[in-house]
Amino acid sequence: MSNKSKELKHLFYASNFIALSNYLTIIKEKNLNLSNCIFYSPRKIQSTIHIKKEINFIEIENIQLTKSRKYFLNNRLKIHSFVKKINELLNNTFYHLYIPHLINYREKLLLLNKKCQKYSFVEEGLPAYRIDFKIETNSNILSLKYSNIHESMPLGINFKKFAGAYGTNDHAFHWMPKKKKIKLNFNHDAFENFNLSDKYQNILGLDSPHTFDDFSVYLNCIQYFVENQFLKKHETLYLKFHPDYENKTSKKSEIIEILNNQNLNYEILDNNILVERYVQKNHNITFYNINSTLIIYVLLAGGEVIQFGHKFKKSDRKLEYSINLIQSTLKQMKLNLTEIH
Repeated sequence: MSNKSKELKHLFYASNFIALSNYLTIIKEKNLNLSNCIFYSPRKIQSTIHIKKEINFIEIENIQLTKSRKYFLNNRLKIHSFVKKINELLNNTFYHLYIPHLINYREKLLLLNKKCQKYSFVEEGLPAYRIDFKIETNSNILSLKYSNIHESMPLGINFKKFAGAYGTNDHAFHWMPKKKKIKLNFNHDAFENFNLSDKYQNILGLDSPHTFDDFSVYLNCIQYFVENQFLKKHETLYLKFHPDYENKTSKKSEIIEILNNQNLNYEILDNNILVERYVQKNHNITFYNINSTLIIYVLLAGGEVIQFGHKFKKSDRKLEYSINLIQSTLKQMKLNLTEIH
């Protein structure tokens, strides 16, 4: 049997729980055969989410390339090895690629691969709303040449392969051609039943350490937040750490040390407690955060969001950028933060 006669596979980049939920919605709406659907997740979210159905995850490692001409040959060898491995994992079948963006070289290579027949962008968080990613179509054309791999836009379009974009509301990917609207659903049948108590009323979302130039500035933000905003509540604060802290245990310890020094009553939420899913069933929560995508989904679900860190935003370039980006995104979506500190 030739490759062309084989049934098309569907390859999904499950970057987070939001992406996985939206992929399952697409699979259901398109009535795709789950056996032809293949997922990969560098963060291994399949280990933190209790999934009832047999969902096929494969291991796809990240790939680092360099722009230096000096290492051009080394890049070619890396690319050749990566593409060969992917084709072997997919049994040399053609596939439809579903991704949130083209920021990583890994997704660019999966798209440039000749076995990729088409691709779609799918909402997984902030990239679907970022105004700095909004580019007029005629200026956002994506080249399907390996020689241009460094130059592609985060949401680049090549109409030879581009199949469309999926968003859960009118604002997500609103500038994209072939935009399709899907229902936001964090409670698919594929997930185990979700029966948490409603006690998690104050949740602190710990932002990724990668979103700061100087992590000490973030520690100052947390210290100020605890001392001046939360201690007076005399309530329990529930901590939800970003997955990036799994490999940054020392930074996680620094945060906990601040809370201990303040004698704060807190609990650390397990990885399998997903805030976006929890808030869809429990609307009476207050979410404290600086720049997480979860701000959007908590507000959409009817929860309250208090953004902190403004006092220190001039001390860190990335911090200032992320605060301004979240606020401009919320403004275009006509969503309002409950408080800003």
